[in-house]
Amino acid sequence: NALCREMMGATVREAGGIEAWLTSLCPNDEHRKRVVDSFREHVWRNQLTRTFSLRSLNGKLREVEFRSSLHRDGGITIILQDVTETLRAQEAQRHGKMKFRALFAGTANGAVLTDRTGRIIDANPAFLEFVDLSLREIRMTAFSELLHPEDAGILQSAETEFLHSDSCDAPTSLKVRIRARESEKVTRLSFHPIG
Repeated sequence: NALCREMMGATVREAGGIEAWLTSLCPNDEHRKRVVDSFREHVWRNQLTRTFSLRSLNGKLREVEFRSSLHRDGGITIILQDVTETLRAQEAQRHGKMKFRALFAGTANGAVLTDRTGRIIDANPAFLEFVDLSLREIRMTAFSELLHPEDAGILQSAETEFLHSDSCDAPTSLKVRIRARESEKVTRLSFHPIG
């Protein structure tokens, strides 16, 4: 249809059939063979959903999802959807997570991730070494349980004040007493809402 022409530069009918259309959108011989073979086996024969990298006739690389359904009379309907932006966003998110993990695990400063209720969901090696506790010992416990009760109250007040303010500034750091395996330690703590 017209959207097919808009997306890829030509319709299946103009190209002379689906395989000729796919061939015109795959300039690389090896890639063309993989796409056509996969289309025959997965989309046409088994009605599976597949995504192919295709180069439109105006030269833009697109990720196109093919979804097919067989009709009772033996006919088939194939729906195409341009999923380029969706896949790029997913890839960017995956790379962002990998970068975060590398930074989180590799920094020399202790870092703790908590959920919205304040329970610890992860802590980096520097923090675990500082408190001489394992992640298993502190996971899903309230972070405030590691703090002196007075400091836990001060942190709670500072978090509430920051979250209810319109400030774009980073929250101030606090001096807190934190429980380690063998003793209580004093350190500076700053918190940063993420999400």
